[in-house]
Amino acid sequence: MEPIKRVDEPTTLIIAREVPRVPQRASFFDRPKRGDMGPKFEADRKVFAFKTPTAQSYVSTIGSMVPHQNGPVAETTTPGTDDPHKNSEALKALGYFLGGDMVGICETPEYAWYSHDANGAEITHITATSS
Repeated sequence: MEPIKRVDEPTTLIIAREVPRVPQRASFFDRPKRGDMGPKFEADRKVFAFKTPTAQSYVSTIGSMVPHQNGPVAETTTPGTDDPHKNSEALKALGYFLGGDMVGICETPEYAWYSHDANGAEITHITATSS
């Protein structure tokens, strides 16, 4: 892939205060589960994440981590993980290893988070941004 020029700000105008947060129900991963997009998508949704051997290997692992994602935060960090640049390079290398064509790390704006969870409860506490 050709090198992409790095910039500090997006080159597309985004007026953050005007971008609405949407409920998780509106995502194209959840809508087919509810039948919002018709029977074909509802049936395909059940198998879409398992269509490649690589995905088959990590989908169950990811699923097993979901119950822990909102758990307690460690009081100390692991030695050797305090360099943000090294951490970002390691994450990008993992992304490429897993088959990513373009891997990047950036701050996550508030509008990128769902406004309501899958059960319809409002999400008022956003806990993370990337660096």
